[in-house]
Amino acid sequence: MLWVLFFFFPSGVEAGSQKVWQVGTFDESSQEFKGVGIDYSNPSQDPVFRVGKSDPAKDWYAFQPGSANGKAGFRLHPFTVKFDLADAPKGVYTLKAGLVAYMARLPRLQVDMNGHRGLFYLHPKLNYSGGDTKSVFVPIYSYGTVVAECPWQFLVKGTNSLELTAIDEPAERDDSQSSGLGNSGLVYDALELDNDPAANYSANHLTAEVVPTIFFQSRNGQLVELVDVFLRAGGRLANGQVTLAVGKEKLSQRFESNREFGEYLLELAVPEFNAPAKGELLVTANGHSSRFPVEMTPGKKWNLFVVPNEHLDIGYSDYPTKVAEIQSRAIDEAVEMIRKNPDFRYSPDGYWSVEQFLHGRSDEQRQKLFEMVAQKKILVPAQYASNATGFPSLEDTIRSLYPS
Repeated sequence: MLWVLFFFFPSGVEAGSQKVWQVGTFDESSQEFKGVGIDYSNPSQDPVFRVGKSDPAKDWYAFQPGSANGKAGFRLHPFTVKFDLADAPKGVYTLKAGLVAYMARLPRLQVDMNGHRGLFYLHPKLNYSGGDTKSVFVPIYSYGTVVAECPWQFLVKGTNSLELTAIDEPAERDDSQSSGLGNSGLVYDALELDNDPAANYSANHLTAEVVPTIFFQSRNGQLVELVDVFLRAGGRLANGQVTLAVGKEKLSQRFESNREFGEYLLELAVPEFNAPAKGELLVTANGHSSRFPVEMTPGKKWNLFVVPNEHLDIGYSDYPTKVAEIQSRAIDEAVEMIRKNPDFRYSPDGYWSVEQFLHGRSDEQRQKLFEMVAQKKILVPAQYASNATGFPSLEDTIRSLYPS
């Protein structure tokens, strides 16, 4: 996919910036923050971090539940940073939030600077660092950075308050459970606020991003692809409309908001296109119009195969000889079930289970197993055992294939 980035008005002059404060370390890990002993259902425990006084290990939480997270109380969880400015603010202030993403549901980040509110979407990229070791097994482990610019008018000399909230859309209660607490939330790597006193903030600065997704729907017998349109504005987009022209198709959607800055997301259903397509995005807002040329590559169509699965999870719970016999009995039962139900299929946990079966069973039983394997009714994994994927070295992994 290819997205375009253009400017509605000039964005101002950039100069050297200086750090105002930082919470945590940008190391793609939340280990330096508090992660246990938190009652998320209790609003009085929402963290308030005071720059220069608070301890990240005690006063800032690694995990922030989404607003729809039923396991965390189904409420807003505002995280607050209090900081002082000795001098009158000037220029542009930039908040940088590093976020580790491995929850099944990813909220938006609401940024409230002294009552001036914006909303930002996380655009994560797949990440292989495994900085949070408790989540190294999650295949969606990714990382993203939210960058929010604020004009000096949003801040004051003296004490300032930054409030961050994870917002779920849609907002209905979600009691499902995945990794961690509930199904939605943000995991903090670090926060940083910078100031460029020479920069000029443009409230009329607007960018557009068009992103085809991998989601398709059938509407009135026609296949359509869902396409995300992200608008990012320096000021308020009270109301407006986007129109995407692709070929002979024109798709429009109106929007409105009371936020003062940030990102806006709209979804369009584009008739199926199987090759890169060119088009034009028209954005009309606040009495102004701007046209953005667009090149879109269709998302991949995936075939999803749903396979019922049951795991014989006994490998760590008893003596190896006993585990070997239990695994062998499972293979005996699988052979019998296939004899009674020819459509049944079985896959052992690893080659080790089959190896133990061959060592401890009769020639007749071994021959039955060979027949089932030849008929592809019992499928033998190539790996020797179910290794915990986060721990073996590359050599360990390769050597685990030797016996098979």
